[in-house]
Amino acid sequence: MADNLEERLETFFSQYPDFFRTDEEKFLFVMGQIHSRISRFQREKNIVSTVDLKLKAYNMRPRDFMNHFKELKWKITQYSREMDSSIKNTILYLFQVADKYALKSGFEWKASIEDLNYAFLVGELATGVFKKPEASKELDNRVNVKENI
Repeated sequence: MADNLEERLETFFSQYPDFFRTDEEKFLFVMGQIHSRISRFQREKNIVSTVDLKLKAYNMRPRDFMNHFKELKWKITQYSREMDSSIKNTILYLFQVADKYALKSGFEWKASIEDLNYAFLVGELATGVFKKPEASKELDNRVNVKENI
């Protein structure tokens, strides 16, 4: 497995070509990753007005996603002093990767609304997929210990 997060994402995307058919789906998957990390930070800090309130029951249109991306960017700016540097740096790096796909996707998205929302949701739920191998192994060990209790 590649060490660089962008390389790991590219490898992941290439493993599922039927799912990641368009750049906007890749963009929204990465955006889901960003959303999940910011949302988790907000829950841990007991912040009431969370980014989760903006999701429109996962029935967002392309313009909604674009506005949500701006909202996420604002939130990372707002919380950057309070965030652990490793979490903040990961999110900032994910923004760079997301920008690459956002630019490629342009403004005329081809995927259906359902596919766009699903790509975002899968990205939101798959945050553990891109941990470095040693972090994943440690997480597996912790899960196995809990299951054996």
